[in-house]
Amino acid sequence: MIIDDYSDFLGARKAVDEYLGQLEVPIMLHRLDTCARLIVKPGEA
Repeated sequence: MIIDDYSDFLGARKAVDEYLGQLEVPIMLHRLDTCARLIVKPGEA
């Protein structure tokens, strides 16, 4: 999943952080550039 405007707009960051906080699996956000982030869903064990 690519999330645009993560670091440019507080509302986008807040929404993403709230959503990811509800997940049972820890998620790493990888920085693509100054505003976009990449999430890779972990595989099932």
